[in-house]
Amino acid sequence: MLPLDHVAFAAADLDALARTWAMLGFTVSPRGAYTSPDDAEARWPCRCVFLSSGWLDLHEAQGLPPNQARGPNGLLYRADDLAAARDSLAAEEPRAGEFRLERCWDDEAATVARFVYFTLRTRRAPVGLAVIAHLDGDRDIHPDWRIHANGALALAQIVFDQGDPPPTRGGSGLDPDTIVRVPEAAFAERYGAGSSRGAALVFHVGSLAQAESVLAAGGVEHSHLGDALIVPWRGDLSCAVEFRTAGP
Repeated sequence: MLPLDHVAFAAADLDALARTWAMLGFTVSPRGAYTSPDDAEARWPCRCVFLSSGWLDLHEAQGLPPNQARGPNGLLYRADDLAAARDSLAAEEPRAGEFRLERCWDDEAATVARFVYFTLRTRRAPVGLAVIAHLDGDRDIHPDWRIHANGALALAQIVFDQGDPPPTRGGSGLDPDTIVRVPEAAFAERYGAGSSRGAALVFHVGSLAQAESVLAAGGVEHSHLGDALIVPWRGDLSCAVEFRTAGP
């Protein structure tokens, strides 16, 4: 099974989006940008939230309202061998063609990380799905960027308010535990009313008390629900956030 690699977000104001994630206790990388060796004019400014497992890719995008994010608007799963992954994902209908990207931080022009990905036609989730390979590992990620004031360790799941997924042909090669779909009423009860396409990101943390202290200090609305800590749906993220302690 391919593990979830990262979730993409977009906003007209990249730094404002980064400040919101920082307010929730996440360490956000400095500014950088993606370029493409196949398109000399392409450039996508970014900042990122890296965890021990999984990460968030925050993009700057034109044409969005200034205080409204569009995300999570893409889920990417990680593969070491893209050709083998494509063969194993026939049920997810891989699209033809691959796309190459390079990432460079603004203050570290000499360090470049390269990526290759292909997209899937499947509608297993109400957002786009893709499979990505990191050609240079994680060499451009500083270890201290993975240390978060809220104690976050991993990006565990994405919950959507879309009910049961449509049937697919055969089994999936994607980690089945990463995408959860629930009825709209159940989503609203747990995470608050959101957009017509509600989503919540679930993070594993070492301590709920640690996460709560950061939220309280930042004046972030939150509540306890069983063994979870809930930040209700926010328009500036276009999602809700849930913190859970990691299992044994």
